[in-house]
Amino acid sequence: MTSNPDGQGDGFPQLLPGETELSSPEAAEMLWRQVHPKYADSNIITEQAFQPTSSDPKRLSCSRESLQTAQGAYEHHTQKLELQSVGTCAVTVEEAISAGTRPVDDSEVQEQVPPTPGHTYLDYRGLSKDERSFARDELASFATERGFAYLPSGA
Repeated sequence: MTSNPDGQGDGFPQLLPGETELSSPEAAEMLWRQVHPKYADSNIITEQAFQPTSSDPKRLSCSRESLQTAQGAYEHHTQKLELQSVGTCAVTVEEAISAGTRPVDDSEVQEQVPPTPGHTYLDYRGLSKDERSFARDELASFATERGFAYLPSGA
């Protein structure tokens, strides 16, 4: 893991203490993303699955493969947080970076209750509206091409 404490030179704001930017050493690591039923059309994951929520409009929640399984991420999301998901999709750290986002591990300092194991977010804060749209499209394409990493039985 590398840290970018000053956030200079990349258009992104400074990271908070305890946050760590993911980069080359973690390039192949999967970042799990839950897909709301409205954002999956058969096996196609739509770009809306990579749209941050209105409560945090420039950070997209994910979980790290090294700290959580795809099934565990799904179960936490649906059972502990009581949110909807059709299944777990994934993009790699490298794909997230190539789409223009900054993957940030904040699992040690997250404030969500209950805390999400391996919580990571894709940082959209340094991107323009057009860049955010491109990133969502790219991430959805990567995830769709890979297919779901976890689908509950009967799905």
